[in-house]
Amino acid sequence: MKKILLVLPIVIYLFLFGCTSMAEERDALMDKALRLEESGNYAEAKETARKILEKDPNFPLAYLLLGRCEMEAKNNDGATVHFIRVHELAPNNLEALENLSRIFLLKDNLAKAEEYATKAFALSPASTEVKIIRAGIFMRKKDYVQAKPLLEDVLKADPNNEEALIGLATIAINAGDMEKAKELLKNALSKQQTPSSAVLSMLLNVAVQQQDLASAEGYTKRLIEINPKDELLPLQLYNLYMAAGKKQEAPQMLQDYLQKNPAATAVRGRLAELSLTRGNLAEAMEMLNKAPENTPAIRLLRASVLTHAGKVDEAIPALREIINDPKTDAENLETARIGLANIFMQLNRFDEAEQELGFLIANDPKNARALFMRGGLYFTQKKYDKALADLELVAKLEPDDPAAQLGLADAYNASGNHEQAEKIILHIIQQYPQYAQAYTTLANLHMMRNKPDAALMALSIGKKAIPDDSEIPLAEADILSGLKRYDEAKAVLDKLAATKEHRVVALLALGRIELSQGNYTAAAKTYNTLIKEAPDNAEAVEGYIQALVLGKKPKEALSFTEQRAQSRPDDPMAAYLYAETALLNNEQAKGEKAFLRALELDPLWEQPLTRLAQIYTASKRLNAAVTLAQSQLQKHPDALAPAVLLGILLEQKGDLSAAEAQYRQILDKHKNNLLASNNLSYLLSRYKTTPERLKEAEELATLATSSGAPATFDTLGWVQYLQGKNADAEQNVRKALESIKDNPTISYHLAAILAASGDQKKLEEAEKILTPIIANRTDFPQSEEAQGLLKKLKAKQ
Repeated sequence: MKKILLVLPIVIYLFLFGCTSMAEERDALMDKALRLEESGNYAEAKETARKILEKDPNFPLAYLLLGRCEMEAKNNDGATVHFIRVHELAPNNLEALENLSRIFLLKDNLAKAEEYATKAFALSPASTEVKIIRAGIFMRKKDYVQAKPLLEDVLKADPNNEEALIGLATIAINAGDMEKAKELLKNALSKQQTPSSAVLSMLLNVAVQQQDLASAEGYTKRLIEINPKDELLPLQLYNLYMAAGKKQEAPQMLQDYLQKNPAATAVRGRLAELSLTRGNLAEAMEMLNKAPENTPAIRLLRASVLTHAGKVDEAIPALREIINDPKTDAENLETARIGLANIFMQLNRFDEAEQELGFLIANDPKNARALFMRGGLYFTQKKYDKALADLELVAKLEPDDPAAQLGLADAYNASGNHEQAEKIILHIIQQYPQYAQAYTTLANLHMMRNKPDAALMALSIGKKAIPDDSEIPLAEADILSGLKRYDEAKAVLDKLAATKEHRVVALLALGRIELSQGNYTAAAKTYNTLIKEAPDNAEAVEGYIQALVLGKKPKEALSFTEQRAQSRPDDPMAAYLYAETALLNNEQAKGEKAFLRALELDPLWEQPLTRLAQIYTASKRLNAAVTLAQSQLQKHPDALAPAVLLGILLEQKGDLSAAEAQYRQILDKHKNNLLASNNLSYLLSRYKTTPERLKEAEELATLATSSGAPATFDTLGWVQYLQGKNADAEQNVRKALESIKDNPTISYHLAAILAASGDQKKLEEAEKILTPIIANRTDFPQSEEAQGLLKKLKAKQ
């Protein structure tokens, strides 16, 4: 809360410390800083305050001004440092105490908030600010009895005090008296010449809780009028439209908003996301490409869309481009490196993930976000000493962040120091009683120590502390299911499903339990109930189909997907699911037709294209598969899926020259396409082989291994074997075989490499690898070479 200092404190300070020329200069600067602050020029006000502190490092009023300026900039952490310094220099400064208590209240650190509020109350029991803060603390503790009179006292002195009105409305809401809350808020709104965003937001909250979607929509539109540049508001309105069943109007509203505000990155990103959920990557990318400026935020959105579409081979170079651009600012540079690290972690390329995070930490050793991620990376690799080092530092840097503290507790727990982990978690629960994850983490700790009763007790305490939370009962049901106490788990979920806000997650969890028990009829009933209430819920639809299929009711599954496809003629996913269930029912013609419809609705969706190619090749219609891929490529020349598929099909057809040309054409346009790199590398290793082509093959295969896919390491190893690099070859092929066990081609490759060594033990291992493969499989591409090698090995015995 901004407060302009009166002249009186400066006069007192001068009286205490004398009026020297330095003091006069300092006071003149202070006067200038106050005027700059009053005019809203916070940057210059801060700069002037720093000049004051150069002359007098112990001048509390300069720190106070710095703290206020940081609060205006929403930098509460920076403000806290300055206000604490004021409190050290001037323990009775009321404003510093009030602001410290408010900041800690915002952080949900009730212990610290109460500490400073108590000191402020001792100085000024009648202070309106102190009463509001103390009321806020009581409300966070759900002690409305003590909070209400404090707010009523504020209103007696100031009938239009917005915070007090909102506080009383919140108390009414928690008491279930929505009409009283509306009365208070509407009364406040009627007295305001300019409608208050805070009051409108509260009325919006009440309308949502009452399922009054029409009023909620109206309040959101008024908020948009007041704050036309706030991108979160149209996104919120979109959700309201969807909840009201206005599924056509919702995206159109976002389009209309974007037309008026073309630089609205978040809205553009949501529209791209909607395209992606329909499987239409090209449309998503087009939406981002139409942005008026190719800002780092838009470029990052492109990389994010590619990542979520599974196109990591394109997302990685896109992020690298952002990182290597000297114009990229520090914030977007950090986001790009974090994005890369996330991708590498998903691909199990831990060294590269660590390298990206290491760059950030080297540049800023106190980068809590990077340290937290690296600690999690080490945790995943079971490098607990390193994880603890990073997470302990994060906990020191972010002492008021419960997630940081829980990360440290998890590391202690995994490393065997359960007592320290429990101590940290209990401290978090004491400081942040409304933080649901603390209770679930404590329950996990008890489960690791084989104390299920203690785990359930922790969750029971959590449910009492946060009765409206869904995370805790879901965790409770999960534990009960793990203990095979299914009826109790279902009872927990049935109770959760009775609430409107948590019904969906509860029914999904119930469906999963029924499936795990083999209760397919009950699972289908649960999923079907949810589908009737939320027809677009993909997990419910897929769960229902799975329950019918596992329950040996494939015809019912087919009937359901057929009806769904007919009622949603423009939904590619509905067509795709119909196609899959048609194949399960041996209705191949219907399946093909439905796959073609899915592909027609979303031409760049890879899955229906691949499935059609599989059907064609399995039914010995390889030419039809080639024609399909060529047709799709002709319609969409830059599409990768049909381009790569065409290369694979040409290989299967035996037209290796055309396949090589196809892969090279892909790499001309998409030099970092890892699948084309891998396939071309393997092709070069077995077609027109020369030392030059093998060298190129090794380079391509090395690039392909950056995807982390096990098959790429087999390709690299085989190419190295053909070059006589047996040690490297063995290492890479073994790595592939660890992930793809019993694969006949990879097994043959390893056996061939071992046999080439001449070492007796390796010869024996090669024979041991080949014998079961030859006995069980003779249908893989190099089966003849494998059989010949096995005969040679046996002849040497």
